[in-house]
Amino acid sequence: MVITAQIPKDRIGHGTITWEGGFGRCRGKADNQKASEHGNPTRDPRRPWGDHPAGHYVVTGVRTVIVGQDHSYGPVKIDIQPADLSSDDECATRENAEGGDDGILIHGGDPQADGVSLRATYGCLRVSNETARALALVIKAAMAAGEHVEYNCEAA
Repeated sequence: MVITAQIPKDRIGHGTITWEGGFGRCRGKADNQKASEHGNPTRDPRRPWGDHPAGHYVVTGVRTVIVGQDHSYGPVKIDIQPADLSSDDECATRENAEGGDDGILIHGGDPQADGVSLRATYGCLRVSNETARALALVIKAAMAAGEHVEYNCEAA
C-alpha cells in the first residue's frame, strides 16, 4: 500500500493526501514561533522543528491518542520513519539531525479557529480527524494482511 502527500514547497497552504480508495487535505507547515524558539526561524524541513520533510517513508504503526492529547493529535498517530537514512531526502536528513528522535508523524487535531483550516505542527503532517481515522483503518487492515505500507511526501 502506498500513501502519497503533495504539499506546497513553501508549506504555507494545504496539500492533498491520497491512498487507494481515499483522499484528504493535509498541511506540512511548522509553527513559526516554536521553530524560531528552537533555532530554526526559516522552518527548514531538514532541521528539527521545521516544516514536514518531503521524502520516502515507511509506515511503522498506528497508535490511539491518549485522552487529553486529542486537541493536538486527533484520534490517532500514524508512525512514519525514513525508508533510507543514507539518502539525501529531506526526511532522512531531518531524522539524522534529530539524534534518533522519532517524532515525525501523520496526525489529526483540532482545526484553526475558522473550523476548516488545518493548524501548523512541529514537523508532522496534519490531516483532518476524519482523514486520520480513515487512513488508520486502511493502514491497520493492510498491516494485518502482512502488507508493507509506504508513505511518499512530495513538495512542489
